[in-house]
Amino acid sequence: MSDEEHSYLSQRKKVLETKIANIKEKYNKGNDKNKFIRRKYSIKNKYYEKFLNLKDDFEKTKMEISYLKNNILVIPPEKEKDFQDRYRENKLNIENRTLKSKLYKLEVNKKQLELKLTDVSLEKLALNKLTEGKYKKLLEDYSNLLLEEKNTTDVSELTSIKLEIKSLEKQQRELLSNIDNKSFYLIKNAYSKKIKSELYQVEKEIRITEGKIARNEEIINRKSDFRGSYKKLKDFSINNVKAELGKILYTGDINTNDDMDKWEKQMKKEMDFSR
Repeated sequence: MSDEEHSYLSQRKKVLETKIANIKEKYNKGNDKNKFIRRKYSIKNKYYEKFLNLKDDFEKTKMEISYLKNNILVIPPEKEKDFQDRYRENKLNIENRTLKSKLYKLEVNKKQLELKLTDVSLEKLALNKLTEGKYKKLLEDYSNLLLEEKNTTDVSELTSIKLEIKSLEKQQRELLSNIDNKSFYLIKNAYSKKIKSELYQVEKEIRITEGKIARNEEIINRKSDFRGSYKKLKDFSINNVKAELGKILYTGDINTNDDMDKWEKQMKKEMDFSR
């Protein structure tokens, strides 16, 4: 450290020591000291009141939880079957939503397989297999050139595109001329059988899923005559308490630490008079 730096730091130290001495002297005097104490305790009382309110809310919630838990455990015997039926109905509704989502995916899959079973799709699959992917590449290039031709107005570019299209058409003819018809139909039939087998499995799964949905709806509809009485019940079933009042009321898990920590930090900040 140079002499200049040492001198500068010494001066800064003296300035800070003087400021600290002034603060101490100020708050050691009666009037200013009283103001300081009053401010300090005013802040403390403000936050102490918040803590008391929080504690009061906590105790009220604990009582509510206790009340709910007691009622959850004491379901009148004559109402027990009603609650079981209601729980079963809710379970069936949830299961049906899952089944309907599954059914939608199966139906989409079925449509895709049906498209693959068309002659055009089967021929493309067979030709692509026999040409080791070259046929598919030719078709993609051909489609791209047709799109370019449609969107191009420049004469020289159009001429170039048309020449490329003719070249691809020639390559396609040459590629197809080398294909053995017997091999083509064998592969086409093999793809057809494979896709039909997949389609059969999907259709079977669709029938099973539709059957489950229908059975669930039949059970739910059978209980429809009793629905009016459910509304009159004061429902303390575990499932509904969890849904309506949330996990906090079911488990008794109330976390007040976050709020207390936040207020503690805020209080300390307000009481920091050195800032």
